[in-house]
Amino acid sequence: MDINPPHPVKTDKKVMIPCIVIVLALCLAGCSSINKKTKIQPQLVLCNDPRPQICTMIYQPVCGTLEGGSQKTYASDCTACSDTKVIGYQKNECPL
Repeated sequence: MDINPPHPVKTDKKVMIPCIVIVLALCLAGCSSINKKTKIQPQLVLCNDPRPQICTMIYQPVCGTLEGGSQKTYASDCTACSDTKVIGYQKNECPL
């Protein structure tokens, strides 16, 4: 029975460098997919004067931010900005 430890494996630099590059590329690809999954707060679209007085009946809900900081869901950006208490809005309904 041979008790000697196995001989160390010699690696070729020509093989190691591409392997390292592939591993680094996979790590970076994983990092970029993490950034896509994180939720980024949408920016507040400010309502400008003159305010709309007539809006279409389209339903594309927005979350209006009122002067006091509270939020309310409106049927559209037009209906949100027609309310003089609204300072701006974000697309989609307000979170519960």
